[in-house]
Amino acid sequence: MSYEVVARRWRPLTFASVVGQSHVTQTLANAVQRDRIPHAILLTGTRGVGKTTIARLLARAINCTARGEDAEPCNECPSCKQNLTGSSLDIIEIDGASNNGVDEVRDLIESSQYRPSAGRFKVYIIDEVHQLTKPAFNALLKTLEEPPSHVKFIMATTEAHKLPPTVLSRCQRYDFRRLTDDELCKQLSLIAKKDGMEISADAVALLAREADGSMRDAQSLLEQVMAGAQGALGAIEVAQLLGVAGSDLVAGCVESILTGDAADLVDRIAEVKRYGYDLERLLGEILEALRHVTVATVAGAKALSPSVPAAHRELAVRLEKKRSALDLQRIFASLLDTASDLRRGGHPGLVLEMGLLKVASLEPVETAAALLARLGVLESGGSLPSRTAPRASAPAPSRSNTEQRPAPPQRETASPSRNETPNRASDSNENRNARLPLAGKASPQAVESWSGPEGEPTGPLSDAEAAERRWEAFLDDLKKRYGLDLYVTVTNYRLTSLTDTHLEIEPTSDAFSQKLRNPTVMARVIEVARAHYGQHLDVRLVSGGGASAGLTLQGIQDGRQAKKKATALSDPFVDKLVADFGGRVTKVSLAED
Repeated sequence: MSYEVVARRWRPLTFASVVGQSHVTQTLANAVQRDRIPHAILLTGTRGVGKTTIARLLARAINCTARGEDAEPCNECPSCKQNLTGSSLDIIEIDGASNNGVDEVRDLIESSQYRPSAGRFKVYIIDEVHQLTKPAFNALLKTLEEPPSHVKFIMATTEAHKLPPTVLSRCQRYDFRRLTDDELCKQLSLIAKKDGMEISADAVALLAREADGSMRDAQSLLEQVMAGAQGALGAIEVAQLLGVAGSDLVAGCVESILTGDAADLVDRIAEVKRYGYDLERLLGEILEALRHVTVATVAGAKALSPSVPAAHRELAVRLEKKRSALDLQRIFASLLDTASDLRRGGHPGLVLEMGLLKVASLEPVETAAALLARLGVLESGGSLPSRTAPRASAPAPSRSNTEQRPAPPQRETASPSRNETPNRASDSNENRNARLPLAGKASPQAVESWSGPEGEPTGPLSDAEAAERRWEAFLDDLKKRYGLDLYVTVTNYRLTSLTDTHLEIEPTSDAFSQKLRNPTVMARVIEVARAHYGQHLDVRLVSGGGASAGLTLQGIQDGRQAKKKATALSDPFVDKLVADFGGRVTKVSLAED
C-alpha cells in the first residue's frame, strides 16, 4: 500500500473532529439536523484551515443514508464510502482553476438538471471558485439563484473579494479563521503521539509558528521533520531540519539589542549569513520575541500566553527590567521600518545588519514624569538609581566640576521677568473691564450647569475674569438652547460695550456681519442675553468702527493659554531641569484637557 501523508491521513471525518472552526461546523451541523440547508454555500478563508474538508463533510452528511438524529455522517453507508473514495456520482468536485470557462459552466448547468443517482441531493463542490472567468460567473448566476430542488452548491475560495457581488449575494457565506498556535500545538502533539514520535513542546511550538495559522502547513512541516528525525526532536533539531533560525539565536539577538552589545550582535548576524537563514523570517522572529519582552515589561510575565516557547519566556523574564516601555516601543518601531526596507530589496544582508545595529545603539530615554521624579529624589537629598540599561559613556563630572559649571544660557523666550506677573493680557483685561462693567446678575437657572472651563477655579475671580466667565456662560447657554450654528455666529462677534441697558457687539469678520440682521435670530440672542445680563437689556449691532478692542471668546482662550504657559515656566522644577541639564526652554505645549 502506498504511503499516505499526514495531512490526508488526519483529515477530519466528522464535524466534531474539525479543529478551530466551531463557529462554522456548529451552524452547518444544526442546518443538517433541522433540514435547513441552503442551496448555495460559500466557504472562505486562508489556506489550510478546513474549507474543502468541511465541504466534503457537509456533502456526505446531507446524502448519508444511515445518519442518526445528529448531523454527523456515518462514513460507513454506500453513499459515504463512495464519497470517501471519490467515486460518488452525486457529489461532484470541480477545480475552479482548471475549469474556469463558460463552456465548463454550461456543462455543469446541463448536468444539474438530472436527478441524483442514489442520494437525496446532487452536490457540486467548486474549489478556488474565484478563478472562474466573468462570463462563467454570468452563466452561473441564474442556476445559482434558483437551482433545481435536488441541487446544492458548495463553493470554496481563499479570495472572496474577487467574486462578483451578484454571486456573493446569492450565497450563504462562512468565514474561516486562522488557527491559533495553541490549537495547532495541541493537534500536532496528538499526531506525534499517535505516530510514536518523541518531540519537545518547544519544537511543536516552533512548527506551529512556522505554519502561520494553517493546519495543513503545520502537518506538512511535522511530516518533514518526522522524515528527517533521528530519535527525539528538540527545538534546535527542528530549526536545523526546517532551515530556520533557532530560538537561541533569536533570543541572543534580542538580548544583544537591549543590552547594547554591538559586538555580539555582529557575530550573530555573521552566523545568520553563514547558514543562509531567511532574513525576513528571522526579523519576524526577533520582533515576536521583542513583543514578549514588551508584554512582560508592561503587564508582567504572567500575561504571556502558555504557547510562548520556554526560551522566549525565560528571555522575557530576564530582560523585562532592562529597558523602559518607551525604549521598547522605539526599538520595535525602528525594526518595523527595517522590515519594510527588507521587502523593497537591494542588499538585504546589509539592511538587516544596519537596522539591528541602529536599534542596539539607541540611548535609553526617560519620560518627563521620570525626570521630575529623579529631580524630586535630588531635592530630598537622596541618590539617583542607576540607568536601566548599561551604556558606555563619558565619566560623570565631579562635584567640584558641577559647582564650577557656568550658568545655563538665558532662555530665548518672550516671557517677562520672574518678579513680574507673567500674564501679558492682564493690562488689557483691566482696561477692558473699565470699558465693560458688569451689568446685573445672571439668573441661577441660566448658568446652573456651567461652572467655567474644566480645571479652572470658579472663585474668587477678578472683575476681568468675572466678565470673561459671564460672556462664556452666555455663549454656552446660547449653544444649549439654539444649537451650534447660532453659537458659532455669536462667537465671531466681539463685546464692545456693556451697561445696565444695552449690550453692543461687533462682527470680527465681514462673513458674519449679516448673520444677526434677521429679527428672529436677534430675538433669540436678546432672550439669552437678558437671562444673563438683566431683563431690560437691549442688544445692539455696531459695525464699521474697525476697532479691535473688546471681549471675544478667542481672546479669552488665548489669555488663559498664555497664563498657563507662564505658570509652567515659573515652576521651580522647570528651573531645576534647565539648570541641571544646561538647557533652555524653546517651546511650551499644553496637554489636552
